[in-house]
Amino acid sequence: MNRIEGRFLHSKRQVYEGQGSSPSLKFKVTHLKYRAWKFPNWFLKLFLKSAGLFEQGRKNALDLRLENRVLNVQGLPEELEGLKILFLSDLHFGNELELIEIIVKKFHGIKVDLCLFGGDYQYYRSKSLEPTIEGMKKILSVVNASLGIFAVLGNHDTIELVPELEKMGVRTLMNESILLEKNSLPFYLVGVDDPLYFDFHDVEKAFRNVPDNSFNIFLSHTPDLYKDASEKGADFYLCGHTHHGQIQFPLYGPLFLHSQAPRELGLGEWSYKDMAGFTGPGVGTSGAPVRFRCSPEVTCLELRSSKNS
Repeated sequence: MNRIEGRFLHSKRQVYEGQGSSPSLKFKVTHLKYRAWKFPNWFLKLFLKSAGLFEQGRKNALDLRLENRVLNVQGLPEELEGLKILFLSDLHFGNELELIEIIVKKFHGIKVDLCLFGGDYQYYRSKSLEPTIEGMKKILSVVNASLGIFAVLGNHDTIELVPELEKMGVRTLMNESILLEKNSLPFYLVGVDDPLYFDFHDVEKAFRNVPDNSFNIFLSHTPDLYKDASEKGADFYLCGHTHHGQIQFPLYGPLFLHSQAPRELGLGEWSYKDMAGFTGPGVGTSGAPVRFRCSPEVTCLELRSSKNS
């Protein structure tokens, strides 16, 4: 059986579409909560237009930056010193199609070890996958990642996207790990399903085949699983989802991050106990298609051992 057609993925489709089983009460409440957010986003858009700020916000949302960041990771093996990861999250294809061509231009000539996608490829949770598929094809055409391209799903993504991603060579991790190797050293990439909307994450299952004391990178859509990941021995936690608020205010920062994790874990580089982490600001937008004091970003991460920092 093709792994994409496995029981786990089928059960998730049932929950989303309400076929074969009734969606849980928690799922229904979460669905209503997200629908309710459309109203404040509509009022925000109206306010920005009336204040003459909307076009500047749209311009800001298209000011994509390719940021090179060096992150110190405790316990990073010598063989993985300088490991380069190209990280993209929250592309939300369909909201800012102009960003696709900007990304393609900025990727030209970049060579990395890993390319990781942190979820939320779709803008609307719908069956229309064409904008997402076409956008991903263009981006992947210029990605040069020697160890491969991997992804997890976000709260905007439908299960039908998984086989499409895998046809393009993007291995989508659904509560599972994959063994990688660099400089003859094995290490693991661990990925979980969306914990926010679908609530189908399973950290225990994801780490099932990861040996103790082996270096691993934990990929999730949101920072919310930081405690679970730390307890399982994750060395580096990589995620998106928060958009860094999209709109930040002087002295205070973002009003909302839509995460249950501590505020500092939703904004850039962070650490929790012995685990290093990074939460990216994302590429696209959701809700109002604007950004203020919070640029969209594709991040090129270089991992360094804390002892060599």
